[in-house]
Amino acid sequence: MSALLQQSMRSHEPQTIVAKSGIKVDVTEDIWQLLPTSGKGWRFDMSWVWSLAIPDKDREHMLTVYSHYATTKAANTTTNVVTNTKTLLSSGIPKLVTLKSHWSGLPTHNKKSLNQFFGTLVKLGYKQYNDYHSFTRAHLDKEKPDIFDPQKGALNQQEFDSFCASLNLRLQSFDWDEARALSFFRSQLFSYVARTVSSKLLTVTVRRPIQLSMLKWSDIIPAGNGFGDPAIDPLEEIKSLGTNQLQVRFFHAKGEGASWRTTPERYPLSLSPQNTELITRYKKLYTQGVKLWLEENGCNTYHDEMIDLMPNMPVFVHWSLFDQPITSTEQLRKLFTPKSRGFHAGESVVGSHIRQVKAESSRVKDCIVTSNRLRHTVLTRGAQAGYTAATLAKITGVTVPAARHYIDLDYESRLMIDELYIASDFLAEVFSNPLERVSENDTEVLDHEFNTVGST
Repeated sequence: MSALLQQSMRSHEPQTIVAKSGIKVDVTEDIWQLLPTSGKGWRFDMSWVWSLAIPDKDREHMLTVYSHYATTKAANTTTNVVTNTKTLLSSGIPKLVTLKSHWSGLPTHNKKSLNQFFGTLVKLGYKQYNDYHSFTRAHLDKEKPDIFDPQKGALNQQEFDSFCASLNLRLQSFDWDEARALSFFRSQLFSYVARTVSSKLLTVTVRRPIQLSMLKWSDIIPAGNGFGDPAIDPLEEIKSLGTNQLQVRFFHAKGEGASWRTTPERYPLSLSPQNTELITRYKKLYTQGVKLWLEENGCNTYHDEMIDLMPNMPVFVHWSLFDQPITSTEQLRKLFTPKSRGFHAGESVVGSHIRQVKAESSRVKDCIVTSNRLRHTVLTRGAQAGYTAATLAKITGVTVPAARHYIDLDYESRLMIDELYIASDFLAEVFSNPLERVSENDTEVLDHEFNTVGST
């Protein structure tokens, strides 16, 4: 296709939309970028939409759907819908009889995205696609819940405990009190420490990587203090418990409209004294790095000023920050605001480190732990223990309907839970090494909360 013809075809389309992240996207470009920094689904190829094989009217309808997703849904959701519908829509929207003839041969993920595509067209007023949506909705594959999948589902007792012990050992090996040069913060060494801390926070709060990626230091405050957030009832904030404890404000990762730090969860989460100490040590190390970085750039700061500069900085920062030139602390204040996205470690970075933590398993050769598996584990065990859907939703940050999925398991599924955990207890007892940290003097026994429960 000539560039002139391509431009002529594109001239009939709206030029710009504002993605859910707030950045502008020219829908006539070959590449759509929905996030300012790399992350799940942050950019994808749209050049195929401009193929001569696609009729203008079909292209208009397709761009309407894709633009709707880009402006109202998460970037990863939009990318999946575009990618998974491309196979069948590469020559335009097929006739219904053609869709039906291809349907049985499509993978489940393609079927789900096509159902979303036609459902959105109908929702947006294109009633001529009612029959399409009726067909796709009625012929989706019935998926078995993957909460029992040994590769992707809930962890059994042996896997969960060994994962937690391995993660704790990584943190125990780090000397928090050692003085460090700026070169440390510019290296993978600091990134490793930050990612390990993020993995622990991910585990103890059972939240999504994107939610940790959003965190700023203003979201982690002492219990007894208030966030001053109109969306959080002061009665829901954590009161002083007589010990030094922190509370964390998380923002919802999903939902309609812009979601980057706009919709906090109703209930802040309290951290145990041990986890409070870890976050405090990490912040002290982080502050040391920022101070060294400012000093190298000629910006000397006092302790009180440093405390004042920190609230809007990301808790889990992208390592490239320490290589950036900066001329004044005022420039730093402008760089980091309550809604700024700059230098936040991406969700893929936060989520990938947890997969590297070793977990022993008697079910599979390589047990990979992810944030999804941790949620499956907590929700499954919570349902087994008799917690309500509302309580499970509060613990894990998922919606009440999502939590109810675990509560409303059929008899066969509940039997599978019982068998899974009874079997795992036996196997862990017979075949596993004890979850201990061996030192020269004694053996420290760790529980699943990463705390010392005794020694031998």
